[in-house]
Amino acid sequence: MAVLLGAAVLAAIVGDVKDVVVICVVVAFNAVLGFAQEYRAEASLAALEQMLVTQARVRSDGSISVVDAEDLVPGDVVLVDAGDRVPADGRWLVTVDLQIDESAFTGESMPVAKDVLPIPEGVVAVADRFCMVSMAVRKSPQVASRKSPLVAR
Repeated sequence: MAVLLGAAVLAAIVGDVKDVVVICVVVAFNAVLGFAQEYRAEASLAALEQMLVTQARVRSDGSISVVDAEDLVPGDVVLVDAGDRVPADGRWLVTVDLQIDESAFTGESMPVAKDVLPIPEGVVAVADRFCMVSMAVRKSPQVASRKSPLVAR
C-alpha cells in the first residue's frame, strides 16, 4: 500500500491526475476490503469462543451433573475421562494409568504419568507435582483410563 501511495505522490508531482485518481481509488478500495475482512474474522472468532465453553462433570451429593467450568469452586469433585480438557487446576484423588500432556508448561514431548502421592517437602518444580494438574493442559487422548476424580483448588 505504501508503494501505491508513493506512486500516487509521484504521479501528482508529474501532473498525471488520472493516475493519481485511479491509484487513490484502488488504495481506498483495498482499505475498505481489508477492514471488512478483519471485522468478519473477529466476529467469527467471537462466535467460536462462545461455542467452546468448557464444561465439567461434577459429582455432588452422589449424583453427577454437568456445569460450566467457570462455575467450579474450590472443593468440587470433577470427573475427567481420556480426551477431556482439564476444566480447573486441581489435585487428583484417584488415578488409573493417568497421563497428561503438559508440554505447554514443561516442554516435554511425551505425556506425563500422574498419581495421587503427596508433593514432597520443600520447593518442588511444577513439572514434579505429579498429583496436581492445571486447566491449561489437555489429557492425552491416547490414554485409556477410567474416570479420574479431580478436586478443584
